Amino acid sequence: MLKGAIIGAGKIAITGHMPAYTDNSVKGQVEIVAAADSSEESRKLFSGQYPGIPVYASIDELFGKEKLDFIDICVPPNLHNKMIQEGAAKNLHIICEKPFALAVDDARAQMEMLSSNGLVFMPWHQ
Repeated sequence: MLKGAIIGAGKIAITGHMPAYTDNSVKGQVEIVAAADSSEESRKLFSGQYPGIPVYASIDELFGKEKLDFIDICVPPNLHNKMIQEGAAKNLHIICEKPFALAVDDARAQMEMLSSNGLVFMPWHQ
């Protein structure tokens, strides 16, 4: 089973991404084991909807405590590039809410970085 974490535990994660992960069609194949969000309000909302999943205040804390296969990035678009780089540095496969880059140069750099180490990258539009 692949173990993943949601990065950015707000509305998009709660209403779009998590329902897909909890659907019967993926049970036994994929499990979200943790989430991270810098917003206390978002952490509380996520925990209220998914009480069995730990929610960390930072990705550093998340990466320090969880063994993951992939991350699902649901933060605002201006943070996507940074989160993709952080995930790739941890050798994690990455799903990222659209747009995954705000500039063509960033998209090219991401493509080179991700393809050079064999990581799977998938943009997602919830």
